[in-house]
Amino acid sequence: MQQQQQWMQQQARHQTWEGAAATVSASSQTYQHHHHHQQQPQLTSIEEIRTLWIGDLQYWVDETYLSCCVSHTGEVISIKIIRNKITSEPEGYGFIELTSHAADERILQTYNGTQMPGTEHTFRLN
Repeated sequence: MQQQQQWMQQQARHQTWEGAAATVSASSQTYQHHHHHQQQPQLTSIEEIRTLWIGDLQYWVDETYLSCCVSHTGEVISIKIIRNKITSEPEGYGFIELTSHAADERILQTYNGTQMPGTEHTFRLN
């Protein structure tokens, strides 16, 4: 009698594991099926690249200062200084989004290595 109960418990555990495995397998297949049909990200062509990295910024440099330096070109869409998520202090770099790849090249050639207004530091763009 005791052996029969042990056998029944083992069978119940085996069925539970089989059911769990089937559930995981079905979930995995659903995920793979769903994931397979999602669009893959398109590669960015050189003509679409229009954001410049700006680095080695002093702690006091903000979006307003950079905007005053380059917005007169009429080609700046946005400027973003990256900040520490906890302290909100600037991390010393940011991004300048421009209207076109050609504008990106013009700003890079015009400003990279030149002195930043009111400082002894130079623009470092990439």
